[in-house]
Amino acid sequence: MLLLNSTIPYADKHLVLVFGVGLLGNAILQSLVNHGQYTIESLPFNWTDPEQQLLDAEVISNKISNILDHRNDEYNNPLTRISFVWSAGKGGFLSTEAVMKQELKSYIRVLDMFDELEKVHTDISFNFHLVSSAGGMHEGVKFVDDIKAINPCRPYGMLKQEQERVLKRDRTRDSYTIYRPASVYGYVGNEGRLGLVPTLFYNCHFNKVTTIYGNINTL
Repeated sequence: MLLLNSTIPYADKHLVLVFGVGLLGNAILQSLVNHGQYTIESLPFNWTDPEQQLLDAEVISNKISNILDHRNDEYNNPLTRISFVWSAGKGGFLSTEAVMKQELKSYIRVLDMFDELEKVHTDISFNFHLVSSAGGMHEGVKFVDDIKAINPCRPYGMLKQEQERVLKRDRTRDSYTIYRPASVYGYVGNEGRLGLVPTLFYNCHFNKVTTIYGNINTL
C-alpha cells in the first residue's frame, strides 16, 4: 500500500492511504499526484499470509499514529483529514468463492484499522473510499437507473455487495464514498492489465482483432 502525505505550504495537511495500486489504484494515485503535492511512501501489506498481514496492519496503524502525534509541519500546518482508499483486489468475474472470501478478510482488516484510528483521533476527519464495481453489482440489469437495482450473479459481485454492506454498517453517511465504475478507460502504461476501452483502442491502432467473451447475463 502507499501512504501519501500532503506537503502544500500553508495549507491543511491531508493523509491518504491507498490499498491496491493496480489498474484503478494507479489511476487514482496519478490523479492525486497531478492535483496535489505529496510525499509518497510504500509500506508492506501482505495479501496472502493472514499473520503477516496483521503485523503489517499494526505497523501501518502505528505509523499513522506517530504522524498524528507530530501533526504540525515546518509551516505549522495542521493535519485535518485522513482518507483510506480501497482499490485493491486481484479477483475478477471468474474468481472463485474461496478467493473472494480471502479478499473480504483483507478488506475487513483495513476497515478495522480505519475504525480504531477514528475512535482514538476524534479531532481528525476520517473518510473511506471504496472502489466497487458496476459490472459486478448490476450484472444482467439493463438500463440501470437505480443504485439499488443490484443483481450479483457470481462470487465477484457478491464480494462487492458485501464490501458495500460492511462499509455502510454503523457508519455515518458522510464518512464514506462508494464508487461503481463500469468500463475503465484512460492512460495505460506498459505494465498492468487493460480495461475494455483501452483494449479496443490498442487493437484498433495495431489492426488486431478484439475478442470479447460473454453470455446472456453479461452486462
